[in-house]
Amino acid sequence: MPVRRTSYRLLIVAALALLAGAIACNLPGFRPQYAEEPPTPYVIFVTATPEGYVPPTPTPTPLVVGPFRPTLIPPTVEPTLDLGMLTLPPTLVPASPTPTGSPAPPTATPTITPTPVLPTATPTALPPTPTPLPVAGPLFSDRLGVNFISSAQHQASEERFRAGLDTGAGWDRFAIYWNEIEAEADQYEWGLYDDAVRNDVLYGLRTDAILLGMPQIYSQSSVPAGLYEPVFADGSDVPDSGKAINPDNPWAEFVYAAVERYRPGGALARTEGWGDGQGVRVWEIWNEPDFTTFWGGSVQDYARLLEVAYIAAKQADPGAQIMMGGLVLFEQPGFLIELLNIFRDDPAPVGNGFPFDIVALHSYSHPPYTFYAVQRTESLLAIYGLGDVPIWLNESGVAVWDDYPGPEWATRPDQIVWRATQEEQASYVIQNAAYAFMAGADVVFHFQLYDDCGNQPRGTTFAPHDGSLCDTGAVCWGDALGLMRNAADNVCFNQHPQPNTPRPAYEAFHLVGEVFAGEELIPLSMFNTGPGNRQRWLVFARPQSAELILVIWNEGGTPSEAVVFARSEEATLITQDGERTVLQPEEDGTYRVTLPPATNRNQGPDTSVEYMISGPPVIVIQQTRDPFVSVLPLLDRSRPAFLVKWRSSDPSLNEFQVWYRDETGGGDWQLWIETDSPGDALFVGGEGRTYSFFARARLPDGEWTEETPVPQATTTIE
Repeated sequence: MPVRRTSYRLLIVAALALLAGAIACNLPGFRPQYAEEPPTPYVIFVTATPEGYVPPTPTPTPLVVGPFRPTLIPPTVEPTLDLGMLTLPPTLVPASPTPTGSPAPPTATPTITPTPVLPTATPTALPPTPTPLPVAGPLFSDRLGVNFISSAQHQASEERFRAGLDTGAGWDRFAIYWNEIEAEADQYEWGLYDDAVRNDVLYGLRTDAILLGMPQIYSQSSVPAGLYEPVFADGSDVPDSGKAINPDNPWAEFVYAAVERYRPGGALARTEGWGDGQGVRVWEIWNEPDFTTFWGGSVQDYARLLEVAYIAAKQADPGAQIMMGGLVLFEQPGFLIELLNIFRDDPAPVGNGFPFDIVALHSYSHPPYTFYAVQRTESLLAIYGLGDVPIWLNESGVAVWDDYPGPEWATRPDQIVWRATQEEQASYVIQNAAYAFMAGADVVFHFQLYDDCGNQPRGTTFAPHDGSLCDTGAVCWGDALGLMRNAADNVCFNQHPQPNTPRPAYEAFHLVGEVFAGEELIPLSMFNTGPGNRQRWLVFARPQSAELILVIWNEGGTPSEAVVFARSEEATLITQDGERTVLQPEEDGTYRVTLPPATNRNQGPDTSVEYMISGPPVIVIQQTRDPFVSVLPLLDRSRPAFLVKWRSSDPSLNEFQVWYRDETGGGDWQLWIETDSPGDALFVGGEGRTYSFFARARLPDGEWTEETPVPQATTTIE
């Protein structure tokens, strides 16, 4: 299968034996304003190790964490996109004059920094911004999740559930392993999985349940036996009320049985007396099918696996939401295109032709990669007419090295590659969420609540040490990915001197819930400014409370100061530890905020990324009714067709224009779309050409939000 990679991309493969049937996290990295391809960090394997599995003895790794070995991957290309299926909005003949003040056309392909969408204006006479107080009690945010609050492998106490709930998350995510449930043909032993599902319901959490793991009795090849047999006993794949599942397709039988058992109104719900809607509705089909560690079959095989699951699950519960297994993107960049082509060309399509309701992505270590992954996937889905399909980032995180069970003993950079300090992990959490919501993700998960087994064999533990343990060949580190440190009774890594306590990232994640996951949040703009153009600003609006939210951090290695135009009599400053300060404007009508420098340079060799994680972010909240309209940020490099989105902070505006300019050809601004609401549309450009975009809206007084065009977003076609 042709895939596109680059010589700058690494696949760093763990030398540890794979832990069977486990959930993996994969850590790609990218910065959206770089023209290069994203670097690929290391691969993380299990945390919820199935009971009874004993892996081979790991290779000794004296004082080198991993043990990871970089392997360069030769460059390849993605499958060619067929754009003939697109119906595009026509380029309009301007109904109003071209905006005045167009800059002179460039003479060569420029590198354009999008212009901030924060015009200077007279502060409105609103009351002072109230200082937001920490939210009391669980938020149960439908936009936030945490992996492994509970699972069959790590049964959760009330204390563990309370720790999960207090993050603000509304979603839990864990695996339901087929191989553990059906060890003998047609004999389902649900056991601890009943407990895991029951507890999520009792504590008010919703569940992203992953169906994966092939029983040995059905694993004659890399795909389950009988996968290509019809789904139904009548010899067809066509659903109808009352149809029986084909016993010759064990995967279809298992999916149907799991969904029927755990759905709202299903077998367990009836036994427990649950109310309407209580049970599992989101079913993730396998984990990381584009990563050969987890899926040994072909793309065609996974297409069939997903299709069978979709049909069987919907037969059990028409309200089930089927999620494509979370994608890592970096190992097989063409996987999703090939998968979508298979469904598009299917002569007997299922449902709307694409047997999934949600697409999931995984992103680790380098926050800007999240923006890259979500936006690139969103544009690709739009090309196939799937622009309304939600994208979930259901694994994201970074491992800590300066806290047990991480390599606290490290003395060299190669021992902490792709890792972070505890404070840097907290910075990651906020930056990652800001990028995800700016790019259009619907739900963001952190991986994970506790360190648990930290990608080591079940039962692994040791006391904190100085590195000498590594010399013995024993396991001497674990991946400290948790928001919380393990409790003293955890099955793994249970010797922390401060057991069952939160890391700084815990408060950072809770802060994400308070800022991003409450009332409607509108992404508006993302740009770089400040000394050396090293300050990253992300701009959001909350229309209901007339709030403008700035998330700002320092991408450079020296301290900086953000100068924020004052739009209200006071503003609220929130730092990543949750501390809140009321700001008063300076004499020049600005707020000035110190930005600490970036410190994390653990991105590994052969990448163009200067800092893996930027400096600690700050959040500035003001009240203002000033209307802001903008095209949302684009990647530096885009496929020939890409999604352009325009948004407004003022829901009352109902006349919009979207303009574009071919920077390469030296053209003037062209009116592209006139519409009565914010929205999005696909744009098709020429190879190697650079395009800028600009949006504006007409105000009630007849004036435009912007008279002079500025490049609000810019991209170059690959």
